[in-house]
Amino acid sequence: MILSGKIREKKGKGREKKEKAGKRREKKGKEGKKKGKAGESREKENEEVLVLSKEKRKTRGQQAAKLWTGAILAAFAAAAAVYISMLQMEKNVLEGYEKTEVYLAACEIPAGQVIREENAERYLRKVQIDSELVPETALTSPEQVLGMTVPIGIDSGSLLTMGMFQEMDELLAGMEQPVVAGFRADDLFQVVGGVLRAGDRIHIYSSEEEGTFLVWEDVYVQQVFDSGGNVIESGDRTTAAQRVNIYLDKDEVERFYTGLEKGSLRVVRDWK
Repeated sequence: MILSGKIREKKGKGREKKEKAGKRREKKGKEGKKKGKAGESREKENEEVLVLSKEKRKTRGQQAAKLWTGAILAAFAAAAAVYISMLQMEKNVLEGYEKTEVYLAACEIPAGQVIREENAERYLRKVQIDSELVPETALTSPEQVLGMTVPIGIDSGSLLTMGMFQEMDELLAGMEQPVVAGFRADDLFQVVGGVLRAGDRIHIYSSEEEGTFLVWEDVYVQQVFDSGGNVIESGDRTTAAQRVNIYLDKDEVERFYTGLEKGSLRVVRDWK
């Protein structure tokens, strides 16, 4: 009986140990679950932190890009404002000066050239300059010099004034009744007709049995023409003149043509 009681007591203690061991395992299991949940929680928190970090970096990048774009746009706007302001200032400055239309020599105008409607555009060029710089005698219209001649050659680009031109009446002042007489280059023996140009001065001699003597001095060449009947400009130094018009006093015309018919006239160009 005693032995049987001891055995039962020993079995009871064994069960208690097993129960205590089971409780310890259960406790460890619960603690493990808690640790697992805590790990999952930390991983989740870490993922959330990473996501937030990426979003923050993305947001900061977008903000920086917006700031940079805004700065560029602001710079362009400022540059445009400065440019417009400068244009306005320039316009205001230019408007402060009164302009006057005058004429320059579009190219070299040779001595003796007569200004006509057909050549005015070639020799005269219209420009605008400050009124304060315009002399009183400045040429302001081509009509002012039509039919006038240039006694002295004018360089290209020169500001034209009325003093650079001469009225034909002034050139012919010594004649009582000036008329135009014409002749062909081959009408006169040893004539320099090929190189004659409008505005030239020539001396006409008569060669007869008694000798050669001067008949007309400083005769003004009015116009010259080529073989096709086209006017040769004074600046043309290559085209040969085939017909020449000169100014003579009306009372001298008959004598002139009589000399041409006889073949006694000679022409010398004044090279002054």
